[in-house]
This record gives sequence, structure tokens and C-alpha cells, in this order.
Amino acid sequence: MKSLTSTSTSAKADVSGIFSAVSDADASGARVQIGVADRIFALGVRIRHQITLSSSDPSNTSKSFIEMHRLACLPISDDKAHSNDVEKSKVAISYLRAFCHNQLHAYPFSQVPLAYIRGFVNACVLSALFRLEYVLLKQPKEVGEKFPADAVVSDLDTALIVGGPAVSDDLRKLVNELFIILKDVKIDDRQSQRKLASKFLCPPGLKEKILARYIIDSRFAVPSIDSAENLEGQLQKTSMVSSIEGLSKQDPQTSLRPVYIPGLARSWPASQKWNDSEYLLAVTNNGMRVVPVEIGSSYVSDSWGQKLCKFGDLLQEWLSPLDGSSTGRPVSYMAQHDLLKQIAPLRSDIAIPDIIYSTPSFTYNPDEPITINAWIGPSGTISPLHTDPHNNILTQVVGFKYVRLYPPTITGYSMYPRSEDGFDMSNTSEVELELGCYGALFGDGNSFDDIGSVPSESEMSPGVGAESQETPTFSDQLAAIRSRMREKREYRDQYGDFCWDHGYYECILKPGDALFIPGGWWHYVRSLSNSFSVNFWFGATLKPTTTS
Repeated sequence: MKSLTSTSTSAKADVSGIFSAVSDADASGARVQIGVADRIFALGVRIRHQITLSSSDPSNTSKSFIEMHRLACLPISDDKAHSNDVEKSKVAISYLRAFCHNQLHAYPFSQVPLAYIRGFVNACVLSALFRLEYVLLKQPKEVGEKFPADAVVSDLDTALIVGGPAVSDDLRKLVNELFIILKDVKIDDRQSQRKLASKFLCPPGLKEKILARYIIDSRFAVPSIDSAENLEGQLQKTSMVSSIEGLSKQDPQTSLRPVYIPGLARSWPASQKWNDSEYLLAVTNNGMRVVPVEIGSSYVSDSWGQKLCKFGDLLQEWLSPLDGSSTGRPVSYMAQHDLLKQIAPLRSDIAIPDIIYSTPSFTYNPDEPITINAWIGPSGTISPLHTDPHNNILTQVVGFKYVRLYPPTITGYSMYPRSEDGFDMSNTSEVELELGCYGALFGDGNSFDDIGSVPSESEMSPGVGAESQETPTFSDQLAAIRSRMREKREYRDQYGDFCWDHGYYECILKPGDALFIPGGWWHYVRSLSNSFSVNFWFGATLKPTTTS
């Protein structure tokens, strides 16, 4: 193990940065009741005890690493006899955080030794405690004392996000207790009251508009478990799987098939709660909780990136319906994140679908954990055509999504798996469907869903005179249509062996509905509105089969 002293310069430089939140300039305007302060100090004792126990195994770490943890866990006290402990703890937390941060970037993340990940997690949690206790001890009897609530929440969420499954259940429970205590902190109105443009994440009454605009070809609709409601719509008009038992009897020798499951999540509390933007703010500590966000409509786009973002900012600036401030902003997508484990109250709003346990024994292994991911984003976010190694139940809680699926292999055709230097991207196709497929689902206007027709002049908006530069003329619009169609034909020619117009299933997921996606099947997902989805990965990949 690399010596801790090798990071002394960077750690010293980082000390003031890590703890700058205790200054007045960084105070968030939070006000602490005396009873809340007592609860914080009591919980701090338990957190330090847990970290000390988990970091004291000499078989996993060096003696210097254990000693750094011991110093970082020194309690904060206003006793003059222990005044030196405050400075020792402050410096040790900074060294520990800086050292482990460097180690996280010294390896591919999947190869970072577990001790360094946990060390970084411990340092972030201890940093949050230090911020709180240091300020509270400065003037412990003043009810109006301010402290850095935003910075504390950021430290704790950084620990949970970076640590992921490396965060022990015991430490996670203690961190969640601290978040609950922080909810009792009274926030200065000037700092905390967010004005959302809408109460709803996705406006009610959107179903009719979505189904009228985006038409599914009944020849390619995903087979559906029968339901009275499902038969009323135009979405699923193919052969039906009569029941969940029908799904469970699919033949493993011919591979599982996708199945549309209407109403699977309609009874979840989440079906009502998660479309309420005020509820989402409440469970995220007034929107202060921090989540990982992807920037860009798709992870294969050149402009794609990642950052950490306050959930309230995400909701207010990008997800809030009718929020004009989102105009021109890059698309942000909280994708494939275990949000329900990070923000515990959300987990109680859903239930693991019974259908997972009803599927054939070869698809579900009780010894393997079920992975739950959350996906939140605005209209237009895309998961490009890709395949996953596990079976999947994609559940739409809020909003609408379009899904297209292809079997693992199709005789005579290619899925064009990507080959990137230094990265294994073979589970993702080079084909970007929106660049080669026609219709409103792929960016074309309603009038052009039938690509063989050209709209009449009365269907177009004519120009209003030479003085107007905003409304395009009929000729301009027609030229744009022809240009777009030409570009799509040229794109198709680049991938001539791809199944553009056959060999696939498709569906539109409505709120409360779900889709069973077998492991190994290629799928493309596009949000048609503001959307909140949850997916469940389970089971092992079946041997791919060939579909003619």
C-alpha cells in the first residue's frame, strides 16, 4: 500500500477547502433547535464507533491507514483538555479524504481496492459530522446558529453515491438517521423555498395526446398480458399472453419473449406520490439531496458527460413542466441509479413485482440480488439500442416511454455492436434509431408519420410576410422535410444490414404499466414526456437464439 505521507502536500492544500463550509459565507441559512443539536451529537458517537470498528482490521489495511481512521474519528469537544483533538481530527479527515480520492483515480473504478472506497466514504461522512459539530460547539446555546446544511448533505450523498454497495448496511442506516434529523432543521425562507412551475412532474391528461401523436404499428406490438383496460386502447392488438402463468410457461429452449404487463405498478403508492413535485422535494430534504446526472440525450453522444446535481435544481430547472428556464439547457438524465437505496423513503413507495418470482426457475436465482434502478428525465432522453446481461422488468411510474426491442440475433442481419478503443461497448449498437427511423416517435412531425404522403399547403403554416422572420414559409417547411428524409435514407444506407422496418417489437409504456425484457434482447428507450421509471434486473442471461 502506498504511504499516506505521499499525499501530504495535496492533503494540506485540501484542508481549508473541505472545511470552508464552517465560515459565515458558506452557511446555508439553516437554523438548529437545541434538541436537534443533542440528537446530532448522540448520533455522531454511534457513527464514529461504527467507522472505527469497520476500519480496524489489520488484514485489510495498513497500520498507518488504521491510525488515520482513529485520528479522524476523534470526537469534537469544547473541553480545553481536548482542544488539540479538534485540529487532529480535522487534519486526519482531510488527509484520509485526499489520499483515498487519489486512489480512486489511480485505478479503473472496478479495480479500486475496497479499503480505499470505504476510506473515502468514511472521510466524507466524518467531514459532514465535523462541519455540524464544529459550528454547533462555537455557540451551542444560540437557537439561531447557522450551519452549512448544503455542504453536509453533499458530503453524505457523495459518500453514498461513490460508495454504492461498499457502504455497509449499518453505516447506511446511521447516515439515513442523520438525514432524518436534518429534516427537522428550520431553513431560512430566503434560501430554501423553491418555486416550482407545476405541482406535477408530468401533467395529467396527457395519455390521449400521447397515443394520438405516437402511433404503434399493431403488427409489431409487444404481446401483452390480457386486461380489460388494455383492450380498450389502440396500443396492444396482437396475440395475448392470457396470464402471468402464461409468461412463466414460456419455453427456455426457444428463449423468453418480451411481454407487456398493463397496470403492474398502479397500486404502488409511488403511482400517486411520484408525480407530486412537492412530495419529491419533501423526501429529498427540500431538494438538497445530491444525485448523479448524465448530461446529453444519450450516453453515446459526443457531448455526453456526468455531474452531481441537487435534486431540487434538477426538478426546478429541467423536470418541472412549463418551466421556461429549461429552454436551451443541455438534456439532463438521472439514469440507472440506485436512488431508492440512497433516498430510503422512496423505497417504501414501491414493491418488487411478484412476477419476478413467478417466472421460470431458470430465470430467477434467489441467491442473486435483484438490482433496482431509477430513471428520471425530461422528454427526449434516450437509452440507445443496447442489450443487458439480466432479465429486466421496466416499470413506468410517471410519464410515458417508447420502447423498441430486437431479439439477440436475427438471421441475415447485423446489430452493428460498437467497438471503442479502450472500452467494451459491444453491448451497444452503432445504429442510432432516431437518425434512420421515420415518424413522430423519431422526430418527424405528425403529418409525416406516413412517409409516402406530403402535407398539403393548408396543413402547413404559411409565411406572414417578408417582415416576419419567425414563421417559415410552406416552401421552407417542405424543403426541410425533404432534407430530413434524404438524410435518413443516407443514414440507412450506412447500415444496410440492419432490420430497419421489420423483426422488432415496440410499445408505449403508460403510467403504472411494465415491460418484461428478457436478458440478451436489444432495446431502445425514449422518453415521450417527463418521466420517472424503475427497473428490476434479475436472473442470468439465457443462451441467445436466432430469429428468422
